[in-house]
Amino acid sequence: MPLPPPAPDSDGGLRTRDLRAALDLVLAACFTPGVHRVAVSGPDDGPVDRAAQAYGLHRYRVPPTDAGPAAGGSGGAGAGAGRLDVDQLLRLPVKGILLDGVCDGLERLLDRFPGLVVAAGTGPAPCHPQLVLLRADADGCTVRADPSLLAAVRDAADR
Repeated sequence: MPLPPPAPDSDGGLRTRDLRAALDLVLAACFTPGVHRVAVSGPDDGPVDRAAQAYGLHRYRVPPTDAGPAAGGSGGAGAGAGRLDVDQLLRLPVKGILLDGVCDGLERLLDRFPGLVVAAGTGPAPCHPQLVLLRADADGCTVRADPSLLAAVRDAADR
């Protein structure tokens, strides 16, 4: 079943109807079900983990090391999700890392991880060529990424 086409937003990102639609497009554009492995950091059974499972990706769960006040405390896509266990994430044989919340340690991870990092959340995050940001709000979700990654996401909607 084809996915609904994303719409461009005024800042060059793509708008989808919700976080799940954005995740479906990004996963379809960047990963192959049953082939690629990803690490998921965030709450078990969060929206990012559920989308990766439904898409058929083998997942390694690496919880944040804490969820203190500096990280937003509650975890999830709407807040910071704690401090990333960067060393553990780097040891895994994965093509991508999916973050349910923008976490402390993201810049350190991006400096050291050669694959794709997908971060769903509302906190500040750096611009980086291998980073896909998913920002949900009341009207949908915005996908922000390098222009070549955004083109791949648009193509995934046409498949």
